[in-house]
Amino acid sequence: MEKIPEKRGAKMKIAVYCVSDENYIKPSIVALKSFKVTNPEVDLFIVSDAIDKIGERVKKTLLDENIEILDPKFRGRFKKSQKWPEEVFWVLGIPEILYEKGYNYSITIDADILCKKNMGLKNLTKNIEFVGAIKDELELGQMLNDKEFLNEEYGLKTSDYNMESPNTGFMIYNNRYCHENKIFEKHCNLFNNLEEKNSIENVFADQGLLGLLIKVYNLSFYQLDRSYNFMVHEYDAYKYINSDIKFIHYTSGMKPWHSLKLGYIRRNPTLYYFRKDWNKFVDEYTGFNRDLSYKDEKNKKNEYKIKDILDIPLESLVMNVWLPFWIKKHEKRGNL
Repeated sequence: MEKIPEKRGAKMKIAVYCVSDENYIKPSIVALKSFKVTNPEVDLFIVSDAIDKIGERVKKTLLDENIEILDPKFRGRFKKSQKWPEEVFWVLGIPEILYEKGYNYSITIDADILCKKNMGLKNLTKNIEFVGAIKDELELGQMLNDKEFLNEEYGLKTSDYNMESPNTGFMIYNNRYCHENKIFEKHCNLFNNLEEKNSIENVFADQGLLGLLIKVYNLSFYQLDRSYNFMVHEYDAYKYINSDIKFIHYTSGMKPWHSLKLGYIRRNPTLYYFRKDWNKFVDEYTGFNRDLSYKDEKNKKNEYKIKDILDIPLESLVMNVWLPFWIKKHEKRGNL
């Protein structure tokens, strides 16, 4: 494959993409739109082979928002995985495709995010040799069945299984590096080797596989600070209510487009607080409204609306009563 020459003084091109099946295309539109509003220099993509399964209204929204559908033709390449949808393993193949389209960097985001601030991408990308993200601690020793195979095949040691891995909710890739080092080919080979040894079933999806890939091939991982991928389910999230968060990641079973689940709010009321940011963005910047229902085709009973009529009366109760009580209780127990 021929290298694409980079012209001196040429404008840097950055693509942002979500990988999605038909059920997540609508939330992906909101996530991508929020990125474009705050970082207008980027181009938007949804990576999917399910465009024929969505309605005409959603197709029109994609056109109106200049979101391109990209089908990588990867279906079947990861079909051996029994635990995770194939699409989660497509992520690492997209930077090389976007490199062919002339993009210098690509950013992959989950559909359950909201971008709130300008990322300063021009300066941020200067530090990215291969990938940049916030770090997660992975205990791969508990996720893999056949460690003897990995030790023999890749020269790993027991100490290697406790590792720092990129959290895949927000990642920046250097597309040229991915292309020149055939990262996706390495990714696929690693997947196939693990699967043949019955180890892939316990890997933490794309994130575990990426962490192992970085360890096996000694790849560069530039660590971003937490503001680039702030996860609302974490118990200290309340400390960031008034902070300069660039990127909210709705990591919990209660997504902002789901009907309110009081059990989640009871366990962690900050989930409700940050949900308001998502609803406000939907009202202000998208054509979606309270009457737009999402349908889960795999479970017809799981239908929900973007907004719930309980939002307004709950705000005062949650923020003025339950959140202070929850914080005080957990601080007293030493949990926070």
